[in-house]
Amino acid sequence: MAGTSLSNKFVGNNLSGIATFDRLRETWDVGQEEATIEGRTFNSPEDARTWINKERKKPGAARARLIAVVPRGWRLDQLDTYAGVAQTFGKQSGQSDLSLRVRPTIMRQLLVASPEQALALAKRVADASKPLPRNVVVELIPSWSDDAVYFRLDRLENQSVRDNAEARVALLRASCGFGDELDRICVAALTIEEALRQPEESRKRLASDLDSFYAKVGLPASISGPTRARLEDLLLLMHGETRGESKELEHLDGLGLGLAHFLFAQWMGLIQPAADGSWEVPALYLDLIDARPSTAA
Repeated sequence: MAGTSLSNKFVGNNLSGIATFDRLRETWDVGQEEATIEGRTFNSPEDARTWINKERKKPGAARARLIAVVPRGWRLDQLDTYAGVAQTFGKQSGQSDLSLRVRPTIMRQLLVASPEQALALAKRVADASKPLPRNVVVELIPSWSDDAVYFRLDRLENQSVRDNAEARVALLRASCGFGDELDRICVAALTIEEALRQPEESRKRLASDLDSFYAKVGLPASISGPTRARLEDLLLLMHGETRGESKELEHLDGLGLGLAHFLFAQWMGLIQPAADGSWEVPALYLDLIDARPSTAA
């Protein structure tokens, strides 16, 4: 980690764990205590620059500090300026402050995007005429895998569910791989029988209908009904396709969509990388879009 030279943008849906940053009320340890993370809001990038410059000079902070600027704390039109702030302190990282006779704290700036901000960011990423600053990295909060569920249950010392492959599959199906959902249902006292019931319970609570599902994941209201329907058509076409073959490019023009729509769908966890190298729409969501009324004339 080199100073704040990288300005990361974290994207995800409202159930993937993105909201956790907004709930940070204290400093958390991350990376086996190699760094800490804290949520912040600033009135402007210049306020962030001033605050970071002051904080990095404080003695006694041996670990790196990750500063997560939460969604309500930044706007997309400030992205380039925030990248400049990160670049400034990146150049200064590793330089000792002779007036303090200490090495400044390594600080790394993160911008956390809401689904609405992520949609605008996807459009910017897909626009070759306006590339992102070179030091900006967009990081997707990944969907959970079977291995992740296994190790989560292992940490909870829930060996019975941990060692039951069918139960782990049920948990992934019930949660759609979303982190907040798995945090809610993967508890130490969970039994195999309860785990196996989770998909049906989630069908009623999380995925009873498309509108309810979209409201929970935070699909932006700016996506119109017709665009949403075409995006669903694209996801049905891409489900099961091999990643890396760029099959989406064969469908986008015909559906009246752009690459930003498919990128955004990935960021929202509406389509995810499967273990076999294909694209996979989460099962509960797939059932919903597969059961839509026919739009054929």
